[in-house]
Parts: sequence; structure tokens; C-alpha cells
Amino acid sequence: MKTILLILFVLFCGGYDLKAFKIPNRFILAGGAAGIGIRLLQDGSSCLADMAAGALIPAAVCAFLFYFSMIGAADIKMLMVIGIFAGKGEIGKIMWYSLLIAAAGALIRILRYRMTFLRGFYLYDYIRRVLEGEKPSAYISRNEINSRSRWLMHLALPIAAGTIVWVVRSLI
Repeated sequence: MKTILLILFVLFCGGYDLKAFKIPNRFILAGGAAGIGIRLLQDGSSCLADMAAGALIPAAVCAFLFYFSMIGAADIKMLMVIGIFAGKGEIGKIMWYSLLIAAAGALIRILRYRMTFLRGFYLYDYIRRVLEGEKPSAYISRNEINSRSRWLMHLALPIAAGTIVWVVRSLI
């Protein structure tokens, strides 16, 4: 039951993010409540620390990326809910799978839209400004998001895919 709820949660978040470029807080709250409820039913109160750590690890790891506008708050909250379901021992694996899938997707988009030089220069300039102590502008501008630029990635999709890869690997 826990696996089914988790897969439904990530599919709803991924689908909604694809449609609206956001994940509503009601999805996050429902997913979190479902995760807490099912974990307490299955594992009892002994899993409280594991759920808390599973939720806090993505927040701590992604805080740097959020600060530089490289990941959205909704994506972090989605990972936190997944951490409630998966626990502290597994959320790192899910985040790793999600990162690999997101990197592959980003490379495909960069090649598809022939943006290798442009994005490479932008990344170089961005890193240079950070290393020189400047507070850089958002990595992805609000205008790019509002205009729904074709090359932008919906991170909820690689997160959902990474979660599904983790589920499949845990079943094998």
C-alpha cells in the first residue's frame, strides 16, 4: 500500500508540474499526511525519527540549490514527502536517481534546442560570479519560467522517475 501511495503521489505531482509548472501545496500536504499515516500504521511510532530525517535530508541537501534558484521550493517539498515514505536510508538513493535522470534530460534538451554554447557560457558565468562572491541573479529567470520556455525542465518529472526507478530496484 505504501508503494502504491508513493507512486500515485509522484505521478500526480509530475503530471501537475508538467501542466502548470508548479505543485500545489494541497498535493504536498495530502502526500505528507498519507506518508505519515501509512508509515505509522505499518511501522508504529518507532519510525518517527526515520520519517523526520527522511524529510529533512532533502531540505538540507537542496537548500544551496534553492538559494541560487536552481531548484524550486515545490520540488524540495516533493522530495521531503518522498523522504517520509522512504526514510533516511533510502532518500539519498532516490535523490541520486533523480539527479541522474534530470542531468540526462537537461543534456538532451540542451542538444535538442542547440543551446550548448549559450548554456555552457551561462553556467560558466554563473559559477564565476558565485566564486567571486557576487550574489548572482536567479539561475533561471522568472521571465523564462513565466514564458514557459520550451527548454525548461519540470524537475518533478525526473524526481518521479527517480522514485519509480527506486521502487523497481527495491522490488528486484
